[in-house]
Amino acid sequence: MIILWGRRLPFLLRARLFRAKITLMPLKNQQFNSYLQKLKERKDESRAYSKHQVVGLEIAELLDDFSHKALYIKLAKERNSDKLLATAKEISEKQYIKNKGAYFMRIISEDKK
Repeated sequence: MIILWGRRLPFLLRARLFRAKITLMPLKNQQFNSYLQKLKERKDESRAYSKHQVVGLEIAELLDDFSHKALYIKLAKERNSDKLLATAKEISEKQYIKNKGAYFMRIISEDKK
């Protein structure tokens, strides 16, 4: 196995890699920067593979609440995603709501009862 690295590795890590017969290949500064650039570009791509993931991310975007996107994905998987999306769109249009995520959860919890 070959590991590419651009910065100096700690001694203990180098010793472990040597014992595991892993080859280190140093990167030049320019190569390291291009590698970091590729990682940044890949980070921006969406990795939503199923419908409930896409719906959950859309809900998070509508509500401006990306910190709870995993919760919205879970809700979209367990409940009617079309109804959730319609509720999120309705809430996002209301300008007077300060915390749209909390309001959305309140509406959803009332609908469940």
